[in-house]
Amino acid sequence: MTLRKGSRGHELAGEVFVVSMLAMSGAGTILALMKDQVNNICGGVMTLYMVTTAWLTARRHAERPGLLDWGAMLFAATVGIAMYTLGARVAMGLSGANGVPLPMYFIMGSIALLAAAGDLRMLPLLIFWLIRVRFHGGLQKKRLPAAQAVSAVRV
Repeated sequence: MTLRKGSRGHELAGEVFVVSMLAMSGAGTILALMKDQVNNICGGVMTLYMVTTAWLTARRHAERPGLLDWGAMLFAATVGIAMYTLGARVAMGLSGANGVPLPMYFIMGSIALLAAAGDLRMLPLLIFWLIRVRFHGGLQKKRLPAAQAVSAVRV
């Protein structure tokens, strides 16, 4: 509230927030690993994923998704599928629930799969880049005759 959006102070506050969230979720994930709490492990790694991808989105300067973007999408999909699989195993009695309610496995899996689906929205952007840049020789702007007439009038 005291910093103007886009100012250097606002950017610095955002970076401090991201670093603190990454440290908190990383520490929580490590503690969950030590206590063998599967749901907390998944919650911690999903928090790492969401904070990292939000930071990447805010810092994005590229026109097309990078390898890290696609890796993050696959990571979220993998966590979602793993949570659904674990939930199914608990429902069938093949694995212990460790005190976690059965619906929580499916809720966490759904959140992860929804996040992966949100990242999948980048696919049309990648297809556009492949067609435009790779097959048509670049991103040159081709003006239509009407557009040239309008720009000539403005000059």
